[in-house]
Amino acid sequence: MWLTSWVDWEGEATVVHARGEIDAFTSGSLGQCFRRAMTDSRGRVILDLNEVTFIDGAGLRVLDQFHQDCRDRGLSLDLTPPPAHIRRLLEVVGLDRLLSTLGSSSERHAATGPAAGRLPERDAGAGPPCKPGQ
Repeated sequence: MWLTSWVDWEGEATVVHARGEIDAFTSGSLGQCFRRAMTDSRGRVILDLNEVTFIDGAGLRVLDQFHQDCRDRGLSLDLTPPPAHIRRLLEVVGLDRLLSTLGSSSERHAATGPAAGRLPERDAGAGPPCKPGQ
């Protein structure tokens, strides 16, 4: 059970990245990243679940809470297209109806603004990992 999560900025969007497993053990640190993203956001948040390998009920709850918190703050929340097994799980529990998914790279470019491009790898300048208490 491991998760690396961090906040990055791409154009006008705040991007939350997650890599690994989102479960009861790791969802707290992801929640910290979500809070940081909402604080630092310029209005649009993108959630990147491309490298998530597993989500349990606690992970689904933290995603749902993030959606509600963004909505309450007037922030736009979009997903990058997740892996098929994660997309299917979101469909089964109905989160796919709440979380809009960017369907293409041109849609993502439009969502992030003119300065968008490929985000740097974690070691090459991305924001620091989120840890409890940050």
